[in-house]
Amino acid sequence: GAPILHAGAQIGTLYVGTSLEPLRAQVREMRRAIWGFATAMFLLGTAITLGLGSLVTRPLAAIAETARGIVRGERGRRAPVTSRDEVGELALAINQMLDSLAQARANLENLNRDLESRVSERTSALEQENAERRRSEDELGHANERFTLAAAAVEGAIYDWDIRTNRMKWSDGLCRVFGYSTAETVGDLAWWKARVEPADLA
Repeated sequence: GAPILHAGAQIGTLYVGTSLEPLRAQVREMRRAIWGFATAMFLLGTAITLGLGSLVTRPLAAIAETARGIVRGERGRRAPVTSRDEVGELALAINQMLDSLAQARANLENLNRDLESRVSERTSALEQENAERRRSEDELGHANERFTLAAAAVEGAIYDWDIRTNRMKWSDGLCRVFGYSTAETVGDLAWWKARVEPADLA
């Protein structure tokens, strides 16, 4: 309070009071307004976040579903391109990668078919070569048998010259007629020529 003075002497104290209830009511009202505004802003922010999240996550979910479909064997599946933002660019890049993989797979299948065709052709050629070789071996066996029979039927020296290999084959009569032992004979043309009269070589 404030002292009340009269002629220099305090004759009392003056007290002045006012009710704070209206002020408290205004504070409470402001608090309610701030709380309401904060709540409204929170709800608005949540709605915006969910809306934007849905805009981003829905295309990403579609891309993920595309990837799962490809894993299941759906090779022709492609990611939907719903926008031109980063998510749309991601979908485009994935589709380009899938197209490149499909082209590479097609090229590989073509190469495999070509390789199988070549292997089949080569196998057929090898079978023919083997058959020819067996026939040649059979013919050689028959020729050797005839030579052996002919050599056994005569007393002289019979020889056979294989011009493909330059190998010589002769009968036992060579040893008897020319006096060489079997160990001394060598089955090549050079050994034979060295024992021919030089004038007769031609």
